[in-house]
Amino acid sequence: MPTRSRAVLPLLGLSILVPLSFAWGPSGPPDARAGGGHATSQDPGPARGQEREGRGRRAEGGEETPLGQVMERMKGLVRGIDRALQAEDLEAALPLVADFQRQVLAAKGEVPSIAAGLEGMDRDELVAGYRVVMVQLLRATCDLEQALLEGRTGEARRVFEEELRAMQKPAHERFRVEDEGH
Repeated sequence: MPTRSRAVLPLLGLSILVPLSFAWGPSGPPDARAGGGHATSQDPGPARGQEREGRGRRAEGGEETPLGQVMERMKGLVRGIDRALQAEDLEAALPLVADFQRQVLAAKGEVPSIAAGLEGMDRDELVAGYRVVMVQLLRATCDLEQALLEGRTGEARRVFEEELRAMQKPAHERFRVEDEGH
């Protein structure tokens, strides 16, 4: 194993865990401290089938929902990752990918507003499908991060385009309400 790999691999686990523990602090993620509904050590979050209901890009009053806010941050991060990859600046891409991973984890705990109008098995199937897509997205970001850490620019670009970006349109078509924009 090359020397560079031995030095990078111990950082692989820390690249996600360290920013989370320092950025969140003892009371959990920033949204939890602000009352945004995310789980903390005192609030284990929703149980299966009890996900946060009716979250999408806009709430009934027109204000942006927590899921909409997360998706907007993800949209900006995708642009930044794209720019860093085009410039072949792997060091600049790494923190953007780590932040994107945090946003995916936040989105995974929400439910698209399209589920609010569904009941029973239809709702359960939609929510399960949404969570599966979020898991696939997180997996793609881990593959992207690994390629970046190993200095494989071509593979990083491939994962970004063919896996991460390729998920966006089908997921939005399936889980986004008509009036949610884009």
